[in-house]
Amino acid sequence: RFHLGARIAVSEGAARLVLTLADEGPGVAEEVRDRLFQPFATFGKKKGTGLGLAVARRFIEDHGGTIELLPSAPPQGGARFRIALPLVAREPGAEKGAV
Repeated sequence: RFHLGARIAVSEGAARLVLTLADEGPGVAEEVRDRLFQPFATFGKKKGTGLGLAVARRFIEDHGGTIELLPSAPPQGGARFRIALPLVAREPGAEKGAV
């Protein structure tokens, strides 16, 4: 039986928002870690285009942020990612939702 769960931690410091995302799945194999964010990279028998993490990385970097795969944390294992985004104050009178 396989149980999938997720944890999200948010912290703020040095004018950056840091999100740490973790799941309880099998983790990321060492031999694919360096190709994980490449477009069309697919691994195993899972179906998909292999674009999800590549698009996420591009979006995050276009907004001045970073995304990285962290080592699995014993004992739960799983995949862990850290996303850091700059905190930007809106100009007075700027439209809601504008950055």
